[in-house]
Amino acid sequence: DYSKIEHGKLELEERAVDIRTLAETTVSIIRGRADDHGNTVILDIPDSLDALYVRTDPTRLRQVLLNLLSNAVKFTSKGTVTLRLREFYRQGKLMLRFEVEDTGIGIDEAGLAKLFKPFSQVDASISRKYGGTGLGLTICKQIVEKLGGELGMSSTVGVGSIFWFELAVVAVGKDEVRRHATGQDRAPLPRLRILLVEDNRVNQLVAMRFLDRLGQEVVVAGDGAEAVSIAKEQAFDVILMDMQMPVMDGIEATRRIIAEGGHCAATPIIAMTANASDDDRRRCIEAGMAGFESKPVTIERLRSVIQSISTGPVEGKTMPENIGLPEPIIIDNVDLNPFAIEGLDEARQSELVDALGEDVFRELVESFFTDANGLIKDLHVALANHDPEKIDRVLHTIKGAAVNVGLNDIADFAHALRSNRPSPADVDKLSGEIETLKFKLVA
Repeated sequence: DYSKIEHGKLELEERAVDIRTLAETTVSIIRGRADDHGNTVILDIPDSLDALYVRTDPTRLRQVLLNLLSNAVKFTSKGTVTLRLREFYRQGKLMLRFEVEDTGIGIDEAGLAKLFKPFSQVDASISRKYGGTGLGLTICKQIVEKLGGELGMSSTVGVGSIFWFELAVVAVGKDEVRRHATGQDRAPLPRLRILLVEDNRVNQLVAMRFLDRLGQEVVVAGDGAEAVSIAKEQAFDVILMDMQMPVMDGIEATRRIIAEGGHCAATPIIAMTANASDDDRRRCIEAGMAGFESKPVTIERLRSVIQSISTGPVEGKTMPENIGLPEPIIIDNVDLNPFAIEGLDEARQSELVDALGEDVFRELVESFFTDANGLIKDLHVALANHDPEKIDRVLHTIKGAAVNVGLNDIADFAHALRSNRPSPADVDKLSGEIETLKFKLVA
């Protein structure tokens, strides 16, 4: 996100939103973490609001609220965190004011000056004790300003802090929100035949569930060699190709599908990978791919891929910019609390639950832990056989599957182990981290 901000590519997508539902689900996500700190979370919304249904970007709005609430919970112990929503009119415009108030440690004047600077913490002891990159508030400020609003705060050491932001909004009717929630306001998608090439079962499940939700017909190949074989026999409208797989990777599979001149020689092939470097893009272009999508995959980016494919051929085989960030489908009365714990990316959790439902989300998380047992065994075998290529591939698989279901701490750990050859003790530590998180999430 910070990189996109720096390059002026932070994208917004406006839609009709039920503000009360968004606030309630956001608080539900954070409540479990608050309980761990002995905190009470209060949602303060007036019963009657002119701005109950408004047009805004729900993904970005939720991202800001989650960050502010996460900070409030992190720096408060056995206290109270309040999300307060008020409306008022300014120069004839309807305004919403969001406040996140805590009874935590507070910030002195010297610390206030550092708050919104990139990679900056109030002081070194904060970073050591609480962690963090020092980017969250910078991103929040940029998002609020992109939405046309203003973000500020006040704080007293030992008493607590209030972070607030105000946005000008346009009220809409409840019917418009429901049309957005059901997709009735969108142009219907054509039903395409899609070959999904992905070796990891969790990643397969996420993509298949999203594509099924979008009304698509999907055939799955577990590696590049299988994809080449299937593409010889069957025709597809688009191929979604993972890059790093056993047996045959996505780059080689793409070259062979095109070179063999079968049913799919001219079919657009879209790379889907957790790697998103310029070198990866170059390799995709050289192999003949028609597009590039970074993981974790989102339902809205898949929707955009399908729309772009259905409107005509991809001209010049050029690599488009990644399509905008995910826009959750609003589902009323979703209780997200069971998974609201440290180690889980709340934004990704929210997106998956909104799009697929809580039961499917549970299934995906449990599938990750089931698969992780086998992957850890594979790692130990690869270490014993002194097979660096397989070590890297297994760590890449763990990272990709973890980030797909929002287990970012596990993904970061696995990625870090790819930099230097891990020892058996490193793998045991990774296994221990996975088991600890499994106990919290599944037990």
